[in-house]
Amino acid sequence: MMQQKNPADYVIATGISHSLEEFVAAAFNAVGLDWREYVEIDKRLFRPSEIMHGCGDPSKAKEKFAWQPQYRMHDVVRMMSKKEMMTVHGV
Repeated sequence: MMQQKNPADYVIATGISHSLEEFVAAAFNAVGLDWREYVEIDKRLFRPSEIMHGCGDPSKAKEKFAWQPQYRMHDVVRMMSKKEMMTVHGV
């Protein structure tokens, strides 16, 4: 992408949508915790114009470069959590 003669924008995504709750649950699960014991949801803070569904469309990158995602959201969360634990706690 960076080496193309003409610059263009590409979306790097799996094309699979996940909720914030799924992301939080995966992050807490990666360190052996239940997120419901630590997170409080205050619905008064929800924005009325909140985007309830979002999903990245990687089709342009797939067509141009035959790009395919190698990891899913849960894999990335696990890797991020492991790296953070290593950095912060030397684990």
